Amino acid sequence: MAKWGVTKPVRLLLIGSGGQVGGEILRLGWPVPVDIVAPVRAQLDIAHPMQVTALLKEGMFDVAINCAAYTVVDKAETDVEAAWRLNAVWPAVLASETGWLGIPIVRVSTDYVFDGSKPGLESDPIRPLSLP
Repeated sequence: MAKWGVTKPVRLLLIGSGGQVGGEILRLGWPVPVDIVAPVRAQLDIAHPMQVTALLKEGMFDVAINCAAYTVVDKAETDVEAAWRLNAVWPAVLASETGWLGIPIVRVSTDYVFDGSKPGLESDPIRPLSLP
């Protein structure tokens, strides 16, 4: 652990662990000890910010990874409200709450937003692979 500068297990909040990306993150071989808390939807309803706030305050997390998203792209064109809640409102709530607590957050994106040539930053222009 000292090789990585870590003296205690990293406490990680993984939201969206029931999806493809979240499931893969759970199966990763981590280079340092990691204590992963991965609440299922019944334990954490991201539509209720007070639940998110309570979990973050109680958990004493070192980092949060958000894999929860509306990912059925074609359906999102007609189910705009639900897609907006999951892909815009929810990340904003999470960013606000983690920001107050000083918890770094990782947001997973897709090739519908960035081309994957490098890790995307909030300041980067979008560049989906579908663009010429």
